[in-house]
Amino acid sequence: MEIIDIRLGKEDDAQLIFESLNSTGLDLSEGDKIRNYILMHLPLEKQNSYYEKYWNPIELHTKYNVSSFVRDYLSVKQQITPPQNKIYNYFKDYVSNSLLNNENLLKDMLVYAKRYKCLLFDSMPSNPLESCIYRLNRLETTVTRPFFLEVLRMNEEGKINIDETTEIFQLVESYIFRRLICGLPTNSLNKLFLKLHNEIIKYDNSEKNYLEKFKYSLLSKKDRARFPSDFDFITEFSSRNIYSMNSKNKIYILERFENFETLEDKDIYRHYDEGIYSIEHIMPQELSDDWKKDLGVDCYQIHAEWLHRIANLTLTAYNSKYSNSSFENKKNMEHGYKASGLRLNTYIASNEKWSEIEFGKRDKLLMNMALAIWKFPETTYQPLKKQFDTYSLEDDFDSFTGKSIVKFAFRNKEQNVSSWTEMYIEVLRILYNEDKNILMRLAVSDENSGLPLYFSLNNDASCYNKTLGNEIHICTNTATFGKLSVLSKLFNLYELECNDLVFYLEEVN
Repeated sequence: MEIIDIRLGKEDDAQLIFESLNSTGLDLSEGDKIRNYILMHLPLEKQNSYYEKYWNPIELHTKYNVSSFVRDYLSVKQQITPPQNKIYNYFKDYVSNSLLNNENLLKDMLVYAKRYKCLLFDSMPSNPLESCIYRLNRLETTVTRPFFLEVLRMNEEGKINIDETTEIFQLVESYIFRRLICGLPTNSLNKLFLKLHNEIIKYDNSEKNYLEKFKYSLLSKKDRARFPSDFDFITEFSSRNIYSMNSKNKIYILERFENFETLEDKDIYRHYDEGIYSIEHIMPQELSDDWKKDLGVDCYQIHAEWLHRIANLTLTAYNSKYSNSSFENKKNMEHGYKASGLRLNTYIASNEKWSEIEFGKRDKLLMNMALAIWKFPETTYQPLKKQFDTYSLEDDFDSFTGKSIVKFAFRNKEQNVSSWTEMYIEVLRILYNEDKNILMRLAVSDENSGLPLYFSLNNDASCYNKTLGNEIHICTNTATFGKLSVLSKLFNLYELECNDLVFYLEEVN
């Protein structure tokens, strides 16, 4: 690592050169820019000292992916997830507002980098928490990291013990997997895990009873953010085409079934990655005459219904030898199910035949296991303060039917409002103050694209009853659905994320 010596006597001059370097077209990562921003204006001796003492350890703990680490670090600190290409700009804003000197900033970053190292765990696990983290990384659930960084902090500070910490990680794993099986969208999870820790604290303004408040928080999620029930989960899991899922998801499922609640676990992932293990269809993808005979007159219907479902899938190191052999051959041949060292194949080998009845029995067995592996949380916790349902501009507007708005949050600032109209006006004011040119273009536009109808420079109609900056008149005589549609289109024009605008709603009596 080479740091340019720019000791010019004036910090401003050094920073000016640094900004020039960052704009020269050199292919610097966001992490490189941040390193330079922190170190380059310091005297050379301090540059080297801070690099060895803080920055290089940060690089090592984050496996040299400092950009991603800083993105999650800022998510914790600012409660905003920076865009990938603007991490450096967000970091500069954070530093200017934090009032931390360089060394204290680096100290704090190093503390979080050590926690981040725990979340990058990729070697052989030695305890339940490490195992859970390893599995989550196999599932590529990076959106959880800002929340987990705070959970690990709570554990370090003695506010939750290791068992509570492990349970939180495992319930997040259940939440994510159940949602995956039920086909729920993932685009809202970034915002959910970004806000989750603060939401838990706000229930009673303390970090006490953290685990139970965490459970309550997940269980309180509605609609697309919900924690799927046992019924929804096993209904979808049983009937889903598992074989067509992403490879990382398929092997995750089979690894969990194989290694759940046993100390004699198998290194499923390594064998799969090395091409030793593969996914096996018990009833083959091409039916032989033997299989048609065993399945009976409804063989084609049974084949179409069960082929790619979890009840017909297992693991083996001898897939090519099995081919589309009869069940009896697969069971009794050398290295067949009967001789398999995998627990997944023990039940299969205990059957004399493999037909629709056996599919149903194995399916029931696996679904009962699934409910034990991917648990649904239970808690008696109830917050003392009334809680409101939360939705974002990204949610289905039909979800708002029968509900009134109490407040909204945008850019981490909450504001109480008495109506959807008041919220609409306040958000438009924020957008106007940020960049009025976009709204001005809409106000003077003659295009009949929908949005220009809501803004005008002339107060020539009764619907234009509010003004922005004494120049842009806005129409508010529209239904709630219309207002939300306008805001969605505006967020697109402003290149904003719709899930950044959050509504707190209550049922209308």
